Amino acid sequence: MISVIVCTAGRKGLLAQTLDQFIDKFGSDSRVKELIIVDDSYRAKLKEFITLFSKRFSKIQYVAVGGKGLSVARNRGVLCSSGEIIAFLDDDTWVEDSWIEGIEEAFSCKDVWCAGGPIEPIITFHPPKWFKEEWWIWFTVWDRGNELHELEYPEFPRGANMAFRRKAFDYVGLFSTSLGRKRGSLLSCEEIELALRIARSGKKIVYSPLMKVKHHVPYYRVRRLFFIKRIYYQGISDAILVKMHYGFREVLRNIISYSTTAENRFERLMRVSYKLGLSVGFFVALKVRGVKIG
Repeated sequence: MISVIVCTAGRKGLLAQTLDQFIDKFGSDSRVKELIIVDDSYRAKLKEFITLFSKRFSKIQYVAVGGKGLSVARNRGVLCSSGEIIAFLDDDTWVEDSWIEGIEEAFSCKDVWCAGGPIEPIITFHPPKWFKEEWWIWFTVWDRGNELHELEYPEFPRGANMAFRRKAFDYVGLFSTSLGRKRGSLLSCEEIELALRIARSGKKIVYSPLMKVKHHVPYYRVRRLFFIKRIYYQGISDAILVKMHYGFREVLRNIISYSTTAENRFERLMRVSYKLGLSVGFFVALKVRGVKIG
């Protein structure tokens, strides 16, 4: 059976749409053992709000973590769950009808410990002319085709749509709190780092095309300033992840080899921002322990 975890920072409007849509599709599905809402807002203000949904779906649970960050919220959800498979959705994500079927297909092999599926954007605006199609990947838009297949680093499942076998957490541990969104920070890669631990332990990570969701992308994310900030923090996140698994020398190699040459000023600014993030991340990673497998 599947435990579904939705972490939120208190965004009632988007969360309401996500819960309505999920309950409409899977509210009577016996394969869903529980739906756990982890509230990462500072005032834990969603308890009464979630109670309204419990009248429609008795298997919903509410957990508050008090603004400690996404990784802490996800870890609390794992510790509160009881399903054999633990799936994660963002609070602005809509599942497709085939989503649970995709999870079952992915985990039909016992050596699969992690799975993810395509994430299609929900866009209610016209992107600016300077924004390139290939840049949607920076905003959790992800598609690896129409066939079930094994994944390799760094193309691992994205946090808006991923699932794990429970024993994966028992064996390799929980999400690293050195990574992942926190208030005032756009750190990421906590799900990639966890998947890398799983892969290095010898277990499989797969892509399931049936495990499909749609994900809201708000307009502010394609504003130039936010976009540059997002890329800067990606550099920091990548440096921390690489240090954890491959050491400082590899981080230094990445910094030295990364070119800031680009075809226009804005793309050069993007590359400079990422390289700056890598450099800052090198020093941030001094406080982060390396990962030992086994």
